[in-house]
Amino acid sequence: MPLSILPSRVDITVEAGTDNTIEFTLLDANTGLPVDLTLDSVKFTAKKSGTLKIGPKTNGTGDHEDADSGRTRFKLTRTELTPTISGKPETWQYEVRRVVGGSNDEIVYLHGSLILDPSL
Repeated sequence: MPLSILPSRVDITVEAGTDNTIEFTLLDANTGLPVDLTLDSVKFTAKKSGTLKIGPKTNGTGDHEDADSGRTRFKLTRTELTPTISGKPETWQYEVRRVVGGSNDEIVYLHGSLILDPSL
């Protein structure tokens, strides 16, 4: 059954140069209920001006925090979250995609700014 999904924009601010775990809950746009990720993969990527900075990081089946509840986590390392110019805030664009098991259809669920702030 095809899903009608509109990506949601969510901006995330993290302290630059630190380890961070970011958890996402993927929801069905029609019902607002969590999607079941049991047979699915979820990808996270971040880019700056079109240049890949992180990823794609992929959580496959068995890697999700709570697949039945649509929850998955990505660990972002201090090395990955280091801005180009030390001490200056930097904004990247990120995207979270669900890869539907069986069909391999990719659906963008979340996107937005990933803000690296050295002053947090």
